[in-house]
Order: sequence, then C-alpha cells, then structure tokens
Amino acid sequence: MEHRAPPALASRDTSPISGTAAVAGQSGSCSDASHRPITSQSGYRRQKGSSNFMRRKIALTVAGAAMVAGLAGACGSEDSSGSSGANDAASPSGAAAPSPGAGDAPAPAPGEGDPAQAQGGPAQQVTTAIEQALQKAPVTFTPENAELTAEAKQSLEQIAKAMQGNEVKIKVATHAGYPDAAKAKELSEKRAEAITSAFEGFGVSKDRVQAEATGNEKAQDEQALQTQISVAG
Repeated sequence: MEHRAPPALASRDTSPISGTAAVAGQSGSCSDASHRPITSQSGYRRQKGSSNFMRRKIALTVAGAAMVAGLAGACGSEDSSGSSGANDAASPSGAAAPSPGAGDAPAPAPGEGDPAQAQGGPAQQVTTAIEQALQKAPVTFTPENAELTAEAKQSLEQIAKAMQGNEVKIKVATHAGYPDAAKAKELSEKRAEAITSAFEGFGVSKDRVQAEATGNEKAQDEQALQTQISVAG
C-alpha cells in the first residue's frame, strides 16, 4: 500500500535559503518597528534640551541684570557714605551748627560812637575833608587878633565844599590866651564869629556851624591860637 506525504507538509518550503529569508524578513520588520519609537524619543529629548537651554540663558540674563543693578546701588551708597564721612570729618561729631549771628557783637545804635560813622557816608566824607584841610593849613590866629589868615580861609573853603549836598553839621572850638577870663572869652567869641561868617560865605548856613568859644578855659599860650573843627555829634 503506497504512503503519501500529507499536503501540508509537502507545501512547506524546507529550503535553507527560504527559511533564512523568512527569518530575515521577520527580523527586518521587527527592527523597523523598534527603531521608530527610538527616533521619536530622541527628537523629544532634543526639543526638551533646547527648551531647557533657553530657560537657563534667560535666567542667566536676568541674574546678570540684577547683579549690575546691585553693584550700581552699592556704588551709590558708598558715594553717599563717603560724602557724609567727609562732612563728619570737617565738623566735630555731635557739634551743632552755629546759628546765624550767634556770638556776633550787637551793632551800635545810630548816634553812638563816632559821629562820622554813625551818620554814614556824608559825615565820613566831611571828616576826611576836615583832616586833610587842617593838616595842610591849620586854622590859627595871630595873638590878640580875630582875623583869619589866607591859608586859614583856604582850609575853611575846602571843608565847605565837602559839606555841599548834605546836612552834616560841624563844631568849631575857638580859644584866647588872655589871663583875664572876660577878655579871653570875648576874643574867642570874635574868632568863632569870623569862622562862621567865612563858612556862610562859602555856602554853609550858620545853623550848621556850632560855635564854642571857650576863652582861656581849655587852651593857653600858643595852643589858644589854634582852632578845632570836627563833625557835630
């Protein structure tokens, strides 16, 4: 009786080549399937790494800006503290600043002290003119005489010019050397009148000249021939 191979077994390809090819085909399909998810995962990692890099870059930029701002603030604080230290070094620590006018002597009231200074500029100008005129030619008289010399008249004229345009008054003191007080008083009065008249002739009214005839009370001998002139107080 003849034995036949089963059809299924007869149709199977038992060739080594074909079996290898089949295995290779299966292997290739599995390889392709396994590579696809790996490729997708590495791309995700690259994207994630790029995003992290950008975050780190932004964080570094912000940190750098904050550091620059902090340094600038520290420099400003040092400048302020340096200036404060310099001021503290210049003035004693804890010493209060003197108030304006503290320790100053009070200004003299008008009319006190020197009349020329009290009355201001015009009085000072007249005082200067008197000093210069009397230094150049003193107002003197000859013994037993009440007449003014030419030099004395020039001095009086120079003083009168300084008295123009203001209300400054002057004081004139005349003397006489007679032992007799009455005669000395009379002669000193004549000398004062001569000076007052001379000033009036130079444009200075009599009420601005205060005459003081002292006779022989304040001056004797040669000193009695001299005349003192000053700004009236």
